[in-house]
Amino acid sequence: MLLGIHLSTTGGMAAAAHRAAGLRIHSAQIFTANQRRWKAPAMPEADAETFRREMSIPVLAHASYLINPAGSRPGVTERSRQALADELERMARLGIRWMVLHPGSHLGDGPKLGMERAAAMLGEALESCSQGGILLENTAGQGSVLGGDLRELARLRELIAAPTRTGFCIDTAHLHGAGYDLSPERLQGTVESMLKELGGGVRAFHLNDSLADRGSLRDRHQTAGRGEIGMRPLAGLAAMPVFADLPAVVETPGTDVDRERDARLIGRCSEMIHSN
Repeated sequence: MLLGIHLSTTGGMAAAAHRAAGLRIHSAQIFTANQRRWKAPAMPEADAETFRREMSIPVLAHASYLINPAGSRPGVTERSRQALADELERMARLGIRWMVLHPGSHLGDGPKLGMERAAAMLGEALESCSQGGILLENTAGQGSVLGGDLRELARLRELIAAPTRTGFCIDTAHLHGAGYDLSPERLQGTVESMLKELGGGVRAFHLNDSLADRGSLRDRHQTAGRGEIGMRPLAGLAAMPVFADLPAVVETPGTDVDRERDARLIGRCSEMIHSN
């Protein structure tokens, strides 16, 4: 895997590009705007140009947490639609190929209706913008949130019907929370089942340990090796040849330097697995 981190954009996109150049990482993920606000200030073209010029590693964009493609509240739905369009526009300016997006909550209306609404919104967003693609992120399955079951993610991608512009980003902490077994003894089988369900559409990973118990339906990230998943499964995933060219970012708590340390630790452990 191309191990990297979720990178802070404090100070703007040019500052983020400068920080990335000073870190020993092979991929990154950023928020292109404040993830807790609907409106984003204009991005200076000089910042965007510097980011495009200086970012030499694969970069993912993570969409705002406010966006709910599967929901039914008119005001939120319209804001979500506009936020998706804005995200795709910012990605194009920054030269970013993929946006990671949570599939959203059906708000009690049931998964079928939620997936139909999400597919309609995402399909419309992709049709309106000729650049960029969307990676559906699996979830821990809490409440009425879609995507805890990988079959739901696969079905949602089928409904969008844009296979070259959609795919999946797999978060290990979310898999664990949703009940998938990532223990060293079961990891290979879980991965084989995942790839079968998702049909080769996995294009990125979030390599996160978890504070929550397996099957708890909770999303609580933890420093690599200090949680309920542990280092061996994370390193085992990173060592799998099938995922060798995929970006895999650490979203654990702390600073960029803390996350870089986690990524390098996973990398060292995966090299040990390779050597054995």
